[in-house]
Order: sequence, then structure tokens, then C-alpha cells
Amino acid sequence: MLLGAAGLVLIGVVVLAAVVLSRSGTNGATAGGGDAALVLEGQRAVRLDPRVRRVARAWILSAVNRSDLAAAYDLTHTDIRGTMSRSEWEGGHIPVVPYPVTRLARDCWQIESSLENEALLAVDLSSADASVAPVVFLIGLRKVHGAWLVNYWSPRGRMSMP
Repeated sequence: MLLGAAGLVLIGVVVLAAVVLSRSGTNGATAGGGDAALVLEGQRAVRLDPRVRRVARAWILSAVNRSDLAAAYDLTHTDIRGTMSRSEWEGGHIPVVPYPVTRLARDCWQIESSLENEALLAVDLSSADASVAPVVFLIGLRKVHGAWLVNYWSPRGRMSMP
């Protein structure tokens, strides 16, 4: 009888774990940059606001490429720039991983998540300089008072097996 109860508890734990795992991860996201998005618990997924890509593009070409730091400052959330003043930011020592990109392809974007006030995109960057390897970056944006601001920027990591 005790062994039967333990078996039922074990089955319950396995079922619970399967339900939790099935609700995490990609949760309906499509490969290849479709408009499906990662859905986080308690937040409503929405179609990606077209302004997100425009802001992300402008920010990458100005901040990541270091071509117009004044414009980049206005597009950057305090999650990235912290307490840096405009003059400190324009000095060029900014907490943004640089990459020598001068142009973005139309198909370089993949939507990772799109929520009402937050978005996360993967962007495949390549440089005109053939000696610089292509890199996939993650860029996060948050809507603040109706304006989209970049609040996350990092190369997408890959784990290798030893």
C-alpha cells in the first residue's frame, strides 16, 4: 500500500514536470524568424510593433558601430547606460559590445519574444570586413512612455561540449 502511494506521487511529479516544461522554452515560436513569439507566463504575446525593428536598426548602426553616440544615447534604456551622463556616453566608453556593421539585411531578424511592452530579437550581423566573423546578437527593447528603448545587447552564446 505504501509502495503504491509512492508510485502515485512519483507519477504526479513527472506529470507536473512535463506540464511546467511544456509551458517554458519556445512555447510556439517558429524557427526562421516567423512572427510567433516566446510567451512568458502572465504576459500577453502580441504581433511585433514595426517601431521595434526601426529603433533596433538605428541603435545598432549608431551605438554598436559607434557612428553616432549622441543619437544612440536617446535610444538607450537606463538598463544599459545606467547613470552615465550624455557627455560620458559620447566619450565612447560605453557598455555596448561593438561590431563593425554598416548595413543590416532585411532578413537578419528573428523574433524571440514580442510582448506589449517588451521585445527580444536575434539579429545576425555580418561585416563588410571579411576578416570579421558574422555574429548573432540578442537585442532587447522596452516600451517607456510609448517609446521603444534598447535595454539589452549581448552576443548569443553557444555552449560547446568538451
